[in-house]
Amino acid sequence: MKLKPFVLVALLALAVTGFAQADSDRFANPTTERLLSLTSEHLALTTAQQDRLRPLLQRAAALRSEIRNRNEALRAASRHELARSDADLRALSRERQAQVAEELKAVDDLRQQFLAFYQNVLNPDQQARARQLMVKRLERIDRLRQRMMAFSDAAASSP
Repeated sequence: MKLKPFVLVALLALAVTGFAQADSDRFANPTTERLLSLTSEHLALTTAQQDRLRPLLQRAAALRSEIRNRNEALRAASRHELARSDADLRALSRERQAQVAEELKAVDDLRQQFLAFYQNVLNPDQQARARQLMVKRLERIDRLRQRMMAFSDAAASSP
């Protein structure tokens, strides 16, 4: 089943980055080294495994920053274009579509690297721990989604 490795890697990435959200006051903007420390603690990583994971976490942080910056730039350009009387909405759409495709490719490349780390670097016990953390992360996401839906429903029913 092709979807299973995709889901596992996505969840591993979520679990790894999710450690930083355990205490939002202290970890609002965690460094790569802090994420590495938390991941090492939860998965009992060796020094060699930490050395293999560090560049992946660095790339993930850089990619998040790149995507955030590109999105901000595109929003600014979109606002500028939309203010024009002859705004070219198709061009805006093409630009956004190209940006999304490029970002998805970069995210997929990184996901493949996390999957290789999971499959080739972690031992079976560490893989089991990672899966447990992924389940916890999914449960947290589900709770957050439920709260957001309840908030949305409450806002929609308010006069």
